[in-house]
Amino acid sequence: MNETLLHNNPYWLVTLLASHLKHGVAQVAEAHDLTPSQMQGLLLLEPGVQIPMNQLSCMISCDASYITGIVDKLASLQYIRRQESALDRRIKTIELTKSGVAFRKTVIEDFSRYASQESPLQNTAQETINSLQELVRVIDAQLPKKSN
Repeated sequence: MNETLLHNNPYWLVTLLASHLKHGVAQVAEAHDLTPSQMQGLLLLEPGVQIPMNQLSCMISCDASYITGIVDKLASLQYIRRQESALDRRIKTIELTKSGVAFRKTVIEDFSRYASQESPLQNTAQETINSLQELVRVIDAQLPKKSN
């Protein structure tokens, strides 16, 4: 009975999926001298969009001290620019630099290549991928949106 409850729990299923796939994420990140969290931060930033650091912290689900390390690394590589908010000096905003946009594109291409050629998901039916995308859209739509 408890096993059925566990294996029908969507949170557990997503946890298992993430656990099975995290090695591949780490492999792609390491190929670019990044940690998986640094790669995630880079990929979550959109070209031409400036966001507060605390928004990226929420997107990655980590605390401010951890996001500072991620931002410090990406800034030292000149992939992002950090500056004070025009509205509030206490708020630090970040955005991709020109080289960050180009590097992000390369990481996305390599990550996509990994998914289609090396990943345990490489032979997954498109219908299954579409279902996963829909699940992510549904969950994302239900999450509270943080105002900037």
